[in-house]
Formats: sequence, structure tokens, C-alpha cells
Amino acid sequence: MNIWLIMSGEPLEMFGERPHRVGILSKMLVQKGHNVTWFTTTFDHQHKKYLYNETTKIKSDFGVNMIFLHSDTPYYKNISFARIKNHKEVGEEFYKIANKLKKPDIILTAFPTIDLAYYAVKYAKENTIPIVVDIRDLWPDIFLDVLPKFLKPFGKILLNDYYKKTKYIFQNTYSITSMTDKFLQYASKFGYKITNKDKSFPFGYPLYNLSKIKEEKSLKSLKDRGVNFNKFTICYFGTIGKQFDFEPLIEVAREVKDIQFLIFGNGNEFNSLKEKTKNLDNFKIPGWVNQDEIWSIMKYSQVAIAPYINKKDFLNSISNKSIEYLAGGLPILSSIEGVLGELITKNKCGFVYKNSSDLKEKIFLLKNNQELLEQMSKNAKKLFDEKFSADKVYSDMIEYLENIVKEYKNV
Repeated sequence: MNIWLIMSGEPLEMFGERPHRVGILSKMLVQKGHNVTWFTTTFDHQHKKYLYNETTKIKSDFGVNMIFLHSDTPYYKNISFARIKNHKEVGEEFYKIANKLKKPDIILTAFPTIDLAYYAVKYAKENTIPIVVDIRDLWPDIFLDVLPKFLKPFGKILLNDYYKKTKYIFQNTYSITSMTDKFLQYASKFGYKITNKDKSFPFGYPLYNLSKIKEEKSLKSLKDRGVNFNKFTICYFGTIGKQFDFEPLIEVAREVKDIQFLIFGNGNEFNSLKEKTKNLDNFKIPGWVNQDEIWSIMKYSQVAIAPYINKKDFLNSISNKSIEYLAGGLPILSSIEGVLGELITKNKCGFVYKNSSDLKEKIFLLKNNQELLEQMSKNAKKLFDEKFSADKVYSDMIEYLENIVKEYKNV
């Protein structure tokens, strides 16, 4: 089949990043003989820089036709009017380009961004093409959630265009996919009726072959940045932003000197967190790390942490990072209940903590009980193999998309 995948902002393996959902799916589709076109953007969301200065079409080393959609508006803050304008321009550019190309058999579009999903659904409807909307985040509601109660009515007015487009998206899509059943239900808020043709597929994560040479190179690079593993280590990878609560971690680090927190990543709160912890030798923030370094860190760490703020989108989903931790055989300490908390508790591969004292207690429980730590590590790997292996998840997803095409042609 000829399939279009629409997702902007996802890390790209062709630029040395670890592939995520669409990156892995696109490669597996090509391997199964399908013709794949992936629409993304020229603006790198993670590093806030342009990859190309105009709309660019190339073929990746993996055989995926890549179309980088250009917007003249860059943005440097995740919540900003510049980002809204950028998304709108990227969506409009997709619509202009799409109408010049050969029609696909099916489209899978991520939601968000709202504008790109909106124009994808609009194009599909006008050209009688089945389109599947993959819900990745609860836009635009999550923008309202961060506002004080007295500002929410004004926020709803400001976001009116996004709400209208979201309603259009869900009322005109052929089917819905998502990472969890709870995320699927979000579409019903906008008038979509969930049926058995809608299905949740978790984030699938590929195991990685870390060679001895790559491991040694990574460990040297990490050592040069002040990282060592001579203490009981709790690691974190991801955004360093306001959606995460690092305060309990800082409090524990102040009280307990024979453990260490390694916080890898970047974000708006990077400098602030650096300043807060500058006098803590056991709280290190080395910055961004590559795939080899991530796997090396997971190999030499004992526990991973997911310090989420108690928000609806986090409660209803399982982050890609959490699945990465499971792939590395790391027990997870989660700050929230929800889907992730229930998962690690039920499968005995982690704990939910309520505050800093509870976090300290859970860390000591694992630190002082090697048998428990090893069993939770085994449970984490078992859970990953059974539910989150990329081969399993995306093979199922490809079969689902193939069946949609067959079903649509027979209607």
C-alpha cells in the first residue's frame, strides 16, 4: 500500500536521534514492502533550530520518502504565539504540497499538532481517502489545565480556533488509534463515537545492540562530563520543564549523600535546576545524551524515575521514556498513579511515591534489598517483552492499517 505518515516534532534517526513511534513504524512498513511518505517539519522541535531553509524532499537511508514542510516562523518556547503560527504555516504547507502528489491508499496522522492533523483530515475527506488519527496528547485541553480557574474562560476563547479544528478532526476521521484506551476516549468529547475499529497501541520500543566499543566510548564521554556510577544511581531522561517536579528529588539528594540522581536532557528549566542543585555533588545535570549513552547509563543505573506533575495527560498515558526504562530493565519510581502507576504496581516493577519522604523510603527499600531490586528488574524486562517490544507493537499496527485499507475498498 501507499501510505502517508504525518508527524512533526518527532526525533529523526537520520540525524542521529533515537527513533520514536513514526520513525520505527515507517522503517517496518518499508521492510514489509509498502511505499511510505513521512511528512514532518524543517524546524527541529527538540533543539529549536532549522534542519532545512525551505520545504525539502529526500529519501532516507531506510527507504522512507521524507517531506520536510517549511514555516518561516521559528519558535524558542514551547508555549508561545510563535509556535502557534509555526504550526499553522506547516499545516497550510502540507495542504498545498499534498494536492500535488499521487494520492495515498491511507493516511496516519498524529494528533497533535492540531493544524497538521486538521489539514490532513481535510485533504483525506476531499479525496475520499481513509485517515486514522493517532492521539498522542490531549490538545487543546492541556493548555487550559495550566491556567488558574478564573482565567480558564478567557483561555477557552483564545483557543476557540483549536477547539473548532479538533472537533472537525474527530468528526471526520475514519478511525482513531492511541497509546492507551483512556486516550482513545478523548475523541468522544468532540462527538466521535468509539467503535471496535478504534484501537490503542502503546509506544513500542526497539531493543538496542550496545557494543563494547560504543559502551566504552559512551562511558568516557560521560566521565568527561562529570558522570560516574560509584553510588546507587537513579536516572532520568527527558525534558527539563515545568511539567516535571524535581523538588522531591532535590530534597532526598540533600538528605542522603550515598545515592545520586542523574538528570539528562534539556528544556526551559535546565538553568534553573542547575542553579538550585549547584552545591549538590550527588545531583548531576549533564545535558543531552545520545542513544549509546542512554543505554550505557541504563546499564549502570539501578533505578529510573518519572517525576511527573499530576496532570490529566500524564495520568492517562504511558510515556515513551517509561517504556525505555522498562527496556533497560530498570524499576521505575513514579510520582503519579494513573496508567503508569497502575502498570508498575500491578507488574511489581516499581513504586509510586507521594512526596520526598516517601521517595526516600522507596529508594532505601530498593537500595538495601538486592533481591527485591533484581526481581523488579526482571519483572520490568518481562513486562517490556510482553507488551512494549517494537516488533510486536508495530507489526500489530501495520496489520491494523492494512485491514483498514481492505475494509475501505470493500465499503
